Amino acid sequence: MIPKTEKENKNISNIWKYDQIAGSSTFCVTGEESMCVELTEKPDTYESGTIVKYKVNDTKELYFHIISDNGDTLTMQQRENTIYALDQTYTLGTTVFKDNAFTGCSINAANNLTCTKNTYTLSTRTTKVRMITIQELLSLGCTYSNQTCPVFTYNYLKDSLNNGATVNQTGGDYGNNYSYWTATANSTTSSYAWYVDSRSRVDGSFTATNAGARAVIVIEK
Repeated sequence: MIPKTEKENKNISNIWKYDQIAGSSTFCVTGEESMCVELTEKPDTYESGTIVKYKVNDTKELYFHIISDNGDTLTMQQRENTIYALDQTYTLGTTVFKDNAFTGCSINAANNLTCTKNTYTLSTRTTKVRMITIQELLSLGCTYSNQTCPVFTYNYLKDSLNNGATVNQTGGDYGNNYSYWTATANSTTSSYAWYVDSRSRVDGSFTATNAGARAVIVIEK
């Protein structure tokens, strides 16, 4: 366990080094594998995928993967889907800022996701929890249609074992989740939104019952 200091978040109980290479002596994609290496020294910047066990309230600890580290705060995504999208209401609006994280993205002539359009976006709101954006997924290596997302982004989805994941969510409350929604709208098709699926890629689709939501939070280091 990383020694606690005055500057460290006391709600962080454990941190493990992420390693998605099957067969590796340090293989660790969920934080619960026997080969997981627990970090004992705090680096200046944590690598994407790093696994954090975090106390979200007085009684519950959940697993998260670090999406990014700006030096002072960590942006983390929960390991599993937590809710069905149909249980939530997401209001769409517009923005004039190209670098807005929720700007709608579309496919360009090279069949790549581009996020330069300013229309059909999620409106600004204050929230403690949100969904991941396409921009964040692109920074992790995800691409449209191709199977390039790191394992931690699509693990715990139904049928994900077919594409190299380690945990297949086939039962329980969220067993029908083949994917989860992002916070990014489709710029060219007003009824579509972008999602991450069990085939380790990002794609766009009309709202469906087989997609869930995966919480993203920002915490102090």
